[in-house]
Amino acid sequence: MRHRTAVALALSVFLTPGCLVARHEGFESPESTVATFQSAFARDDEFAEYACFATEVKAAGLTQQQWSTARGVAFEPLGALGRFVLRRNDLADNLVARAAAPRRALLDDVRRRRGDEPAKDVTLDYEVFGHGVRVGAVAETTLILPDRAGGPARAFVLHRGNATVVGATDGAPASLVVELPLPSAVATALAAEGVPSLRIERRWKLLPPEVIEDADREPLAPQEAAAPRRHFERLADRGALVPKLGTPSFGVVPARFTLPIRDGRAALAPEIDEITWE
Repeated sequence: MRHRTAVALALSVFLTPGCLVARHEGFESPESTVATFQSAFARDDEFAEYACFATEVKAAGLTQQQWSTARGVAFEPLGALGRFVLRRNDLADNLVARAAAPRRALLDDVRRRRGDEPAKDVTLDYEVFGHGVRVGAVAETTLILPDRAGGPARAFVLHRGNATVVGATDGAPASLVVELPLPSAVATALAAEGVPSLRIERRWKLLPPEVIEDADREPLAPQEAAAPRRHFERLADRGALVPKLGTPSFGVVPARFTLPIRDGRAALAPEIDEITWE
């Protein structure tokens, strides 16, 4: 950030001390997840901050309690004024660098073991009052299981431990087999009635941010977010939306869905962000 800009920003934030960044919730792009994290940080919502982190980061040992303790240390290098600005100045206006790895197919994560080193798909550099903040973002394939009673949907990150892709070579028909741990009552109801639909989508989650000191660059022009590319599997036999149940254990029942993919080449192209079975 140039000195003149920093001075102007300092004046603006002190003249509007109660104006926090807009509330935001969403994981549809790396920038959206950063906005979700910043919105939570501005409101000291440590649980919403933690929800923005990648599953592999949590599996490697970052617990909610650890993040609640470490968050102050993570942003200490920004100083009190930098943290004040971070709560009030939209990071989208201060993005100075963006690097992206080649786009992966939506179901590539199913072939990785949980706990493997996360692939850093996107790196974003921001400038906050003379300091740089670098954020790594990873794409997580997430299955959305709607609640038949109209309550919040359940979200399950797919990996090689709970999902398998069978087939999907040269455009041939294939299937996605997923096994979800569900409360016994929920699993029993689904086995009797099924679900109206299932969806897997690409959600973006973050690696822990790091403060860097080399972000003195001009902000990038705003980038229009691309609409997600969707693929629909219209089911002639809705039996695919009725799970087969495994053996209960401590009130949890594994529920297995076998979801058909008619054209593996179309459904698993890197451009596809969502697949819906209905």
